Amino acid sequence: MTTREFIDIFLKYEYTSGLFDWQISGVKIWPYIRTLVYRELRFRLFGIEELWKPNIEREFEGPWNLNRLIDKYVKRNPCFAHQRDILIVSHARKWPDYNNTYRDLYTYWLDKELDISHYVLDRNIESGAYYLSSSVNILTEDIVKYNRWHNCESIYSIPDKKDIAKELFDSLERELGLLDNCFKNRIMSHIVFCLRERTLAQNYFDFLLDRINPRIVILVTSYDYYMQNLIEVSKKRNIETIELQHGRIGDMHVSYNYYDRLEIESFPDYVFCFGEYDKTAVRWPIAPERILPVGYPELEKSIESIDVKKDDSFSVILFVGGNDEILHYTRELYYMLDPSRYHLIYKCHPSEIKNWDVSVQPFLDGTNVEIVHDMEKTIHYYIKQSDWVIGNDSTSLYEATVFKKRIAVVKGKYSDVYLKDLYESRMAVLINNTNELARMINNNEYNAVINDDYFFAKDSINNMIRNIHSIMREEKND
Repeated sequence: MTTREFIDIFLKYEYTSGLFDWQISGVKIWPYIRTLVYRELRFRLFGIEELWKPNIEREFEGPWNLNRLIDKYVKRNPCFAHQRDILIVSHARKWPDYNNTYRDLYTYWLDKELDISHYVLDRNIESGAYYLSSSVNILTEDIVKYNRWHNCESIYSIPDKKDIAKELFDSLERELGLLDNCFKNRIMSHIVFCLRERTLAQNYFDFLLDRINPRIVILVTSYDYYMQNLIEVSKKRNIETIELQHGRIGDMHVSYNYYDRLEIESFPDYVFCFGEYDKTAVRWPIAPERILPVGYPELEKSIESIDVKKDDSFSVILFVGGNDEILHYTRELYYMLDPSRYHLIYKCHPSEIKNWDVSVQPFLDGTNVEIVHDMEKTIHYYIKQSDWVIGNDSTSLYEATVFKKRIAVVKGKYSDVYLKDLYESRMAVLINNTNELARMINNNEYNAVINDDYFFAKDSINNMIRNIHSIMREEKND
């Protein structure tokens, strides 16, 4: 069985087995746990792990002082918010901006250029780290403090842990075979978390929407547990919800692919996707007219604004990290290329940065490979200065098409899951081994097609704003 055969089996199974109607304590729990269930099963079948994002941003927090405390707890306190037409919810991961401030790559430009009254809810990461943003529209999220101040407790009864998912496990075992106890405990713990946090999350979002009374909520990563609750609360109030795409989707991302159309309370009403590719390739649960290709503002702005002074006396080979396969390729290729002609860069994945000296550096000891182990610059800066971009599981390789770079996908257990569409569309080459890659680089061989708007629509900000106005007009007419 291949990974593609497995996702097809999984999507049909969940649709035909009634899991979307399965309730625990009156909650249709399956949409909140399906992504985790799928990823845990996939790991056991194929050894494919989802790259996780640790709370490395804590180091970006900066010194606290009286002005920052006033800024967070007074100026940007949701308790003092008033009515605005749109609530934008930022992504929790931030990049440095200027003057010790930080910005979210997915919502920054929309916030900056949107001509409709709005707030941006600035999400804390799980550790509670907070970043000072340069936007004047920022409200700071603090679900924990809100519920503590209001003495909120969960209203959902939690069944005995050993019985909480017996129905699910029996069904999965009939379909896929025996499940190990580690898998069962992981899923049971997540169900308990979902039930325990549900009241707290929905109380907070009810409070927030009471204060702002928006007509539209715009968010990133709809399969995030808290964003699912925000969508559900918004729909109960007839507030339209829009998700901004934040990474590659395609037909292998289970959070967005379904066997057929479904009414899911925690799925957004609209998706602003990067381009026509994601509109047609994904098996969306909502109608196609609600999937709107708009582009990616940060990517477009990077092309215009990033200034890289490139030395043409040598070529730059960028490896986009994230797993051992790419690390091994980086080391092997270093010894196969002339160091006077080629400069190799290994860009750490966010999951590698915190412990890069343990997880990355030992692999590259004795080489002159440049290891980028911070988040001072976005991946676009390194793509723009490169001649080749190499990886096997990163959305960045799709983004490299817009910079018209030579792209090589390393064949392995991740490439078929994340990048098959890229090389099958002949916009990248699939590499079987380092000898093949070294030969192509040394001999200047490259037969892929460059098409800079296949995956990303152009004029993204204007597309976003035009579609938001259109949705508001439809909402008003209804």
